[in-house]
Amino acid sequence: MWDFSTVMYAKSFLMAILFQSPGSQVPGTAASHSSHLAEDELEIGMGIHNEPGHSRSKLASLSVLIPSLLDMITRTDDPERSFVPFKNDGTDQVILLVNNLGSISELELSAIVGETLKAVTARGIAVNRVISGTIMASPIQRMVVKSYLCVAVKTSLNMPGFSITLLLLPRHEEEAPYDAKQILCFLDDVPDAPGWRWTRSGPPDRITPISLPPSSDAATSSHLDRVLGTQNREVYLAAIRRACEAVSEAEPELTEMDRIAGDGDCGLTLKSGANSEHSKISKIQC
Repeated sequence: MWDFSTVMYAKSFLMAILFQSPGSQVPGTAASHSSHLAEDELEIGMGIHNEPGHSRSKLASLSVLIPSLLDMITRTDDPERSFVPFKNDGTDQVILLVNNLGSISELELSAIVGETLKAVTARGIAVNRVISGTIMASPIQRMVVKSYLCVAVKTSLNMPGFSITLLLLPRHEEEAPYDAKQILCFLDDVPDAPGWRWTRSGPPDRITPISLPPSSDAATSSHLDRVLGTQNREVYLAAIRRACEAVSEAEPELTEMDRIAGDGDCGLTLKSGANSEHSKISKIQC
């Protein structure tokens, strides 16, 4: 059974970092056109109530951004931030939480979780649990959930950003009031807090990259020669180019039609596929 001492112990071993891009707003209100961030800027280290962060930088890919955020959480040579005793020697074990600050879609959040999990494990840190979602709670529940369940919760703002929280679990050789197994049992218990979305117990599945069979432009060109002949191959490739260009040019109309009748992604999806095929076709020698 957990109590306040459990809360305080867990609190002393967790670290979180928040990130946002421009566009925070209160749900139900019009988006503000004035922002302290430029369209190509992001802010790191802001508070959950949108308090100013400690640094800004240009927008970057997740593969660049997330490792830099993890550096701020796990580094031990910065007296301003080194509050949790990570060893960074391959023996650290953590619970990972990726929290939506308000306006990240489930699809985007899944990509963020996957990239974060990959970056954490690349550092030799074992991830025992992964929790993700949009966490809402009342002030009292927020205090309990944030401390006991190591969640950095969002407030009412529709922030276009996310937070990463790591709870460092006790090591076997350490003298601590709780061991890793006990803390995991606390976390795996199903709470009755309405703002907490329970997740499955157990470590995350191993991410296995999908490897495609090797291919080359020369092999593709040779195959087309055998199937179509040289002359027909050139006609075939030219037809594909024209089709790809037509789809790409029609993207605005397709997107607008799908925005009226659907979710507005049809044109963008078709354009992305057409551009990819056009790029491949352009590499094949005619």
